Amino acid sequence: MKKLILAVMFLAIVALAADCSSTDEKTVAEKQGGSVAAQLDQANTKLDQANTKVDQANTKVDQANTKVDQANTQLDKAKAETKEAKEAMQDYAFEHRAEFTDMMKSKLATIQVELDRLTVKVENSRGGAKDDAKIKLKEVREKWNKAKVQLDQAESATAIVWNDVKSGFRKSYGELQESFETTRQWLSDKIEP
Repeated sequence: MKKLILAVMFLAIVALAADCSSTDEKTVAEKQGGSVAAQLDQANTKLDQANTKVDQANTKVDQANTKVDQANTQLDKAKAETKEAKEAMQDYAFEHRAEFTDMMKSKLATIQVELDRLTVKVENSRGGAKDDAKIKLKEVREKWNKAKVQLDQAESATAIVWNDVKSGFRKSYGELQESFETTRQWLSDKIEP
């Protein structure tokens, strides 16, 4: 009987020890679980911050793409106008020299007015781009002057040299138109209105 009581006591002690051990394991697991939950919350917060930065970057990319689209639209328009002018120049025979030179004088005058407007805009601007803008406008004016000289030659050309003079003007005007559109776009990007 003593052995039985000892055996029961022994089993009771073992059961009690096992119960204490599982309680300690539960406490450790609860502490670790709380720590894991806190780490998970921190990770989610960092993920949300990263997603916000990605969204901001995407917005900037969208804005840049919009500007590129606008620039491409302006460039396409300039190319179309240049193409129209080139086609118009090709179609003019010597007999229509006066019509051709009148039309091209009008186009040069339009560019001159726009150059004057851009020059005023640059003069009224502030910032580091002002000096670069003056240089770019000067280059466009030089191309305008070259095209004007070519047009003056076309105006007084004889039938023998008409095609050569017309070709020279076509080249000068194409360079002027391209330089003008490129400079106008550059100014709209760099100079505050």
